[in-house]
Amino acid sequence: MLLRPPVEVMQPVPVPVLPAEDALPGGTQYTIKLDGIRATAHILEGHEVRLVSRRGNELGDRFPQLPPALAVLPVGLVLDGEIVAYERTGAGPGRLDFTALLRSPRGRAAAGTQVLYVAWDALALPGRDIRDRPLRERWQALEMALTGARPPLQLCMATTSRTEAADWYRGLQPLGIEGIVAKGLDTPYRPTHGASAWLVDCTNSLPMVWSSVRKAGLGPARRPARGDPPPPQVGGDGQRRDTPPNSPNHDDRILQLGNRPDLRRRQQRMR
Repeated sequence: MLLRPPVEVMQPVPVPVLPAEDALPGGTQYTIKLDGIRATAHILEGHEVRLVSRRGNELGDRFPQLPPALAVLPVGLVLDGEIVAYERTGAGPGRLDFTALLRSPRGRAAAGTQVLYVAWDALALPGRDIRDRPLRERWQALEMALTGARPPLQLCMATTSRTEAADWYRGLQPLGIEGIVAKGLDTPYRPTHGASAWLVDCTNSLPMVWSSVRKAGLGPARRPARGDPPPPQVGGDGQRRDTPPNSPNHDDRILQLGNRPDLRRRQQRMR
């Protein structure tokens, strides 16, 4: 049995708190939220690869370097993750750039843009749909599937330490990280039932946490306006953490991983 596209993916909903390490079922896993294009990767018969956006759009032709890299994975594997573009800026460390994803493959190649697929969940293994299994099992399957993986494939940064997650929240924003996702280790992958993951959005002046599944009666939150109060303290010990970019937490993993009005319609079609 193969889990074929399209697959409904978990969607974010805002809630107002960064969860504690014991706030979600089975404990909390924190991962970074990337500024890219959400996509499931399906390894089908004959190692055919389909990359599909959450809106059901085929993405393989737009990012031709990704299907060959994914084709070495086992037939039947299905991943959930993000397609991102990484660009260096002079002598600096570089950053993720969503607008680079809207260029043609030739344009990205000419600019030296690196495109990666960063996976944070496994939805199926060969012959088995594992969406009903807890995250701790799915994450273990994901780690095994990506053992030895090299760019353009990447395992998402993850921790069970709220303090480390708070450091990432503060320190990785200049590199293009949108926030921190928190998931319960005992929760299944259920797009339409309950809440199993939250995301703290660090692109606003006021942090927000997004749940991965819409809850009844919880509408979209107001995005903070300019002049709103500064972000509350979010460190694991309640202290604000402004980790500099050269902190040990900002290692080379993140290096392997737009707001222009004229690109809005193209952005929506791709996603």
